[in-house]
Amino acid sequence: MLRFNSAAVGARVTAVLTLYACFAVGTATAANFLQGEFWAELEPFVAPEEGTGRWDRGDAAERALESARRSFSGMVYGYNVTYRPADPDRGVERRSSVDLRGELPWGDRRLTIRDTRETESRLFLDLRYDLDSDQARYRDGFRGASVSRAGGEGSAGIHGGPEALHDALDNAIVDAVHRHARSRHRSRPAEIEARVLLDRPPVFGMSGGSYRVQVRAMVILDTVRPYEVF
Repeated sequence: MLRFNSAAVGARVTAVLTLYACFAVGTATAANFLQGEFWAELEPFVAPEEGTGRWDRGDAAERALESARRSFSGMVYGYNVTYRPADPDRGVERRSSVDLRGELPWGDRRLTIRDTRETESRLFLDLRYDLDSDQARYRDGFRGASVSRAGGEGSAGIHGGPEALHDALDNAIVDAVHRHARSRHRSRPAEIEARVLLDRPPVFGMSGGSYRVQVRAMVILDTVRPYEVF
């Protein structure tokens, strides 16, 4: 079993890749862990400059590990989300922010590589993250029966490169908040503040020139501010 550490994979990179994953959380009698298979492109979908060929395999592995770190952070700590829906009649444009409430450190030794495989254009890493007792307790508390689940979908153009998946994931998280708020409030709010924890790994794909992401998340609406009536 390979160990994930910064010395082995080099400097931190801020790129993300498509994830097709399975997820497991143990019961009280078993170890708590997250597990997923992450893949990174070995060839750019859109070449950043003429003559660009395959990416370095080590760079692809770093992007896969960085994607796992960020994705598992969203399942362990979750996000603070602020969302202002668009309202053309009031001249209000859509605005949102998605911020991790905590991040797993780069080089966290509880993130391990279980297996690797490679196709002609992609590198796959089967990764596992073992939760410590505090992380497991926090996640179990958030997953209580009173917390609502909501699905969301987001997209971003592939011309932004692998980093565009960050935007697609953020858009999917905001969409989950939007859908949940619509199920609870009939009138369009001026602004929403929410806490979100990913219930399972995101599912990333690509079609029509865009990265596409689906999430299933637990959503707590902290503030739903209505428009003032004059």
